[in-house]
Amino acid sequence: MTVTQNLLLVVGSIALILALMYLLRRIAGRFAIAPEMQRKIIHVMTGLYALALPFIFTDLWPVFLLVALSVATMLVLRLARFSSDGLSSVLHAVKRPSYGEIYLSLAVGLLFFRSQGAPVLYVLPILILTLSDAAAALVGSAYGSRRYLIADGVKSLEGMAACFTVTWLVAMIALMLMSDIAELNVIVLSFLIAAFATLIEADSWRGLDNLFVPIGVHLLLATHLTSDPMTLLMLAGLFIMATGGILTAVPYLGLTPHAARVVIALIFLICTYSTVATAILPLLAVAAHLLARAWRKSEDEFPDLEFLGSAALVSLAWLFAGEMSGRTTVAFYGLTFGLAAAALFGLALTGHWRALAIPGGAALIAIVHGVTSREIPEPIGWWAIGISVAAVMAVTLALPRLFAHRRAIGIFALSLVSPVTLFLIREIST
Repeated sequence: MTVTQNLLLVVGSIALILALMYLLRRIAGRFAIAPEMQRKIIHVMTGLYALALPFIFTDLWPVFLLVALSVATMLVLRLARFSSDGLSSVLHAVKRPSYGEIYLSLAVGLLFFRSQGAPVLYVLPILILTLSDAAAALVGSAYGSRRYLIADGVKSLEGMAACFTVTWLVAMIALMLMSDIAELNVIVLSFLIAAFATLIEADSWRGLDNLFVPIGVHLLLATHLTSDPMTLLMLAGLFIMATGGILTAVPYLGLTPHAARVVIALIFLICTYSTVATAILPLLAVAAHLLARAWRKSEDEFPDLEFLGSAALVSLAWLFAGEMSGRTTVAFYGLTFGLAAAALFGLALTGHWRALAIPGGAALIAIVHGVTSREIPEPIGWWAIGISVAAVMAVTLALPRLFAHRRAIGIFALSLVSPVTLFLIREIST
């Protein structure tokens, strides 16, 4: 396919989406379609079109261009002249902040990039995002009676059940048709995918489920598509036990049910996409977050969701950096979470508990070094890790008010300084 043909297809794709939005806006005005229903209709249309991209484009660059233009278009449509009764009201008439259309575009681009030669790694995540979210919304709005509060409003247990059921069925059908894995693997892997998607959808926040669900399902498939049945059964068992354990410990940890679901989703992500060694430091960061949450209250409205979002975005950034550089970034990923654990631990210490700073910091240095030493060579490892852990703990011990608002963003920004520096040194020197 020529450059001109690709460019025409990109422009035509943008024009098609805008035409569908315009047509839906006219129909909604005539038949009084609710704003939430308008959002779901355009969501399904966009998802179904995204499924066709591997059949339309054979090169990567036109898809990246399409994603960039889509994001730019959606940002323009957020301007006041379009947002109230204009074209973008099919997306923004719902009275809650959401960037779901932007996250969806970014997810499509990343999936297309990482799924070359393995269609199921692209098709299944997009299918789940397109169909399961719509099923949850339709069932929840029509039959939802057991409702619970989330950050952006209200959802229902009936909607959760619909999301889980549709996701499990869609995953099993897609895996049977598009892979040659054993039947038991299909069932268990589909269960894990459905559990993850339902957890994220149950507490979707500002449209982030449009990013986390497809990327999470993709990574789960990429990691465990060829795993043996026993590994998958152990993962399913660990997920069930972790869920029961967290829900049982809710009153002792001072967590709301909402926060508990967020923590479960994060633990599930870490354990599913990591080996035992690489999961240690992210899990320590989660434990330190819970400790800091209990001992030094955050002033953020949704501290657990912000921690989940920040942790996921940092993980994706290191994954992307590794694929762009063609070299592993596992050590830098681990160091980031190790430093986040140290920073949160320092933030949690108040009063006489500050006496734990030195032994706690020394223990964290030893753990971080043990996990990352294979990738960060000696003698750089010891002194870089030691200085980094001491520095982030000193900052949070001395200046806790810096992290009163946007705690997760501040903690991860602080924790990224050393890993990013070491990563750049490695890339420049080699």
